[in-house]
Order: sequence, then C-alpha cells, then structure tokens
Amino acid sequence: VSSQRLLPSYGKVRFSRWFKDRLPRFIASPRASVSIFPTCFIEYMAPQIGADVTTVYESQDIVCSLPEGVKCCGAPWLHQGNVAEFTRQARANVERLDEVVQQGRDIIVSQPTCAYVVKRDYPIYVPGEQAERVAAHTFDPSEYLVNQMRKDRSMTLGKVELDEEIIFHAACHTQAQNVGLKGRDLLKKLGVKVRVVAKCSGIDGTWGYRSENAASSLRMSSALADQIAKTGSTTIAGDCHLANTAIDEALGVRVEHPISLVRKLMGLETQPPLKGN
Repeated sequence: VSSQRLLPSYGKVRFSRWFKDRLPRFIASPRASVSIFPTCFIEYMAPQIGADVTTVYESQDIVCSLPEGVKCCGAPWLHQGNVAEFTRQARANVERLDEVVQQGRDIIVSQPTCAYVVKRDYPIYVPGEQAERVAAHTFDPSEYLVNQMRKDRSMTLGKVELDEEIIFHAACHTQAQNVGLKGRDLLKKLGVKVRVVAKCSGIDGTWGYRSENAASSLRMSSALADQIAKTGSTTIAGDCHLANTAIDEALGVRVEHPISLVRKLMGLETQPPLKGN
C-alpha cells in the first residue's frame, strides 16, 4: 500500500453496534422490509452512511434489519486473483443472504464495488439458484428507494431550498451495474439541481492504493478533481466511499454519500448520533 495515499479512516463505533444501540422508529404499517449488508466499508470505515440509510428508510416506513453471519464481500481476494479464497467467502455469504431473501427481505449494499460483487460476481463464482436469487434481491440504497417511490406515489421526501448545484460523481462500479444513476435521481426528488461528473477516480478497488500504481492513480484522480473544481460547486455527492476519499484527497472537500446528503437535507437526525465519523 502506498504511503502517499489518503486512506479511508476508521469509525469510532461499528455500524452494527450503532444499529443495536439505536432507538428504532415504530412502524405500524411497513411499506417494505430490508436487510442492510454493511460490508467492511460501512461496518468499520463509514458507519455514518449505514446510520443514514437506516434513518432515511425508517422515515419512509421501511423496516431495517441486519443479516447474520455475513463477512467481507470478498472483493480484495478477487481483485488479487485469489479465486479460491473469494469463492469460499462468497459461498458462505450467499447462504446467509439467501436466508434473508427467503424471509421476504431485500438486501441493501451501500458500497458499489461490494454491490457489484454480490450482483454480478457471486452468480459467476458460486453458480446456482441461491446466488441468482440473492443477486436479484440486492440493491444500492438509492436504487431501492427510487424504485419504491415509483411503485408507491404516496412516498415523498419533501422539497428543499438549495441555491448551490450539487455535483454527483458517477463512480465506475455504479455505472457498471447498469441500473442508472439512482443517487442523482434521489437527490433530484428533493427539488435540487444536480450535475453529473462521470470520470474514473483511479482507485479501481484496491489497485489505486498499491505503491506501484499510486502515481498513475493520482493523475486520474487529479483529472477528476479538476473537472469538479471547474463547476465551482463545493457540495459533492458520490456512491463510492473509495472514490469519495480520492476526491477529498485531491480537493480537500468532504464528499457525501447521496443518502447522507438526503438525510441532512430532510432535517433528519440519527439516533444515537455518530460522533467523530
């Protein structure tokens, strides 16, 4: 790992700990039921995103839970070519996640790299009905919420006044899922102006953090940062925690996950608050 790169920091409280300690909102008539698969990024590094997903979802009468017995999605092994270890991890996760689906819950994965692995790679390396079923019921949080709002026109996030245009970074693994830019669509439902910047951050899973790739990766993230800087906006949103960190490294501006920005614009508070994240 390059000593020059800004790496994602670790949260002070695990997401699963926050989830267990929170005061859940009472939902008399649930619209839907989901299970949030945090993967390593949300569990250890960005628990606030998981808390924001939970808070926004519960405000829309969507019941949230956590899957039991799941671990890392396995992407680091796959990206290193360790197919055997990845397959072992994928098979274990598929079995646990399929239990969730069989109970009538959909799966929410907030990091697009991990979501891509569950949706696209699991059915390839662990072929069968279980992996296909899990893939079909796995969604990005913005994707799931936009889909639910299309099904139920009574769902609304309200409207907000925001003078500044929001820049939405379309991360590579978001685009690769071929579901559209749902983070952008979700923000637009609040009535705000959103401009899309679609340029690679140069991270590509763990590739951009390796010492031998750091120089090339930094050139790519600098080009992305220059494109964002030209817009003149300082409110930036993006689905990918890794890409967001690369933008922060280049511009010195904190990039929000779309769901986190939606939670703030709606005036919702996470309970309990996650300080220091």
